[in-house]
Amino acid sequence: MLQNKSMIVKLLALLTIPVSHATGQVPIDPNPFWQSGEAGVYSTGMIWRDCNNDGYIDVFFSNGNDMALASNTIYISQYGSLLGTASWYSANAEYSGHCGVGDIDDDGFPDFAVANYLGTGGFSTAGLSNLYFNSNGLPNTTPDWYTGDSIYSFSCALGDVDGDGDLDLAFTTGEGYTTKKQRDLIYFNVNGALQTVPGWQSTMFTEGMDVTWGDVDNDGDLDLAFCYDDVAAAV
Repeated sequence: MLQNKSMIVKLLALLTIPVSHATGQVPIDPNPFWQSGEAGVYSTGMIWRDCNNDGYIDVFFSNGNDMALASNTIYISQYGSLLGTASWYSANAEYSGHCGVGDIDDDGFPDFAVANYLGTGGFSTAGLSNLYFNSNGLPNTTPDWYTGDSIYSFSCALGDVDGDGDLDLAFTTGEGYTTKKQRDLIYFNVNGALQTVPGWQSTMFTEGMDVTWGDVDNDGDLDLAFCYDDVAAAV
């Protein structure tokens, strides 16, 4: 999925200079002001969110891709400055794809959902995607929830699809390199607890790459968009 080399995440600084339409300048420094300390983890998913409710956004990474078994990481902002080493590491190491962050159990702290692309055996095995609950400013290091079935999943997305005020969790599934086709899934949140059996499955079996929520027809209900490796994108 990624080139076989270490991937170091870099962030670009915002400058205080105004945008100039005449010269095409943009207020972003072309040089990174920060780099993550972990090399060789193949960071694939990244989300900004205030993990500990101190008013500063922190950065969540899901790592591994199809290149290495790696722990997921969170870098906590120290009053606006990110440290060179992660403040949180997951105890489990997976081939993880993208991630989602949101308050599943409505306790005021954002929880960390991760789509695991492969099982621990690599392309020959599907795996369990998982969720880490955050109850005091940092998530638990071991997963608190797993998908009920083994799946190949490169991406997940959180959204309240049934309008009950709780975030539900969707996964796009399947694996393109070895033509493992699966149904896309939604796990419903019932009173702050994700179910282990999917409450919705797509009729198509596909090789999914990404998933996102949005209200396409502006009717007040969330719709679900998928992009695939083997067929046209679908909503």
